[in-house]
Amino acid sequence: MSSLGFVNYVTPASTQPTLINDANGPILLFSVTGTAAANNNWQQRSMIRRARISFSDFVFFDTSAMTLTRLNAPPSPYTSNYSLTGGSYFGPVTATRIGPVVFDSTATQRLFNYDFVFSGNGVEVSGSLVDGVYDLALNNAAIQAYVPLSPSPPYGSFPGLQLGGGVGSTTLTFHRLFGDVNGDRVVNAIDQNLAIYGFNAAYRSVRGQSKYQEYLDFDNDNDVDGADRTQFNRRLNLYT
Repeated sequence: MSSLGFVNYVTPASTQPTLINDANGPILLFSVTGTAAANNNWQQRSMIRRARISFSDFVFFDTSAMTLTRLNAPPSPYTSNYSLTGGSYFGPVTATRIGPVVFDSTATQRLFNYDFVFSGNGVEVSGSLVDGVYDLALNNAAIQAYVPLSPSPPYGSFPGLQLGGGVGSTTLTFHRLFGDVNGDRVVNAIDQNLAIYGFNAAYRSVRGQSKYQEYLDFDNDNDVDGADRTQFNRRLNLYT
């Protein structure tokens, strides 16, 4: 219950919550289901309807905790801002928490997981971010682990329990490019022909079939059809 806090029976409260950065990176990006992304080793950057960040402890988010921005001048190694297919808007994009904390008692690191969806400028009708390079900035002071307040004045604030000690921000940079199945920042023959996960393998499939890949369903209408192929071909060999 968000009004009362969270009872953690798994790990003792840390002196400082930690943003998890494992073999899959500091942020997990996926279309609809995390399991579908995990099947492709979290590599795809073709469809980003949700983002998941994970912590070592249960944390509270202030309204200023997260800022998502589509970049006009992306840093290296990006060589394009993908404006040819993503449009000309650059700036803030609204990211909103969705659902309760996803607690995974079987995980070794990602025990407490928080999912976000997107809206407003820079978002397609399907709910995905448009093609582009993005900065996700976390305000360390606005992300804090839960500890009981002191029973006597001044009741205390707990800067030592804020992300990074409450100092500065943590910025995560990533990209979205429809058709980029392997996350290498381009759409080419590899993405087209990759076994199982490539576009040709998924073409003419519908949701529920084993070859259907939700991150290749551009219009989110439960199939990978000619309309999705048109969008894939728009990007094929366009960026280098």
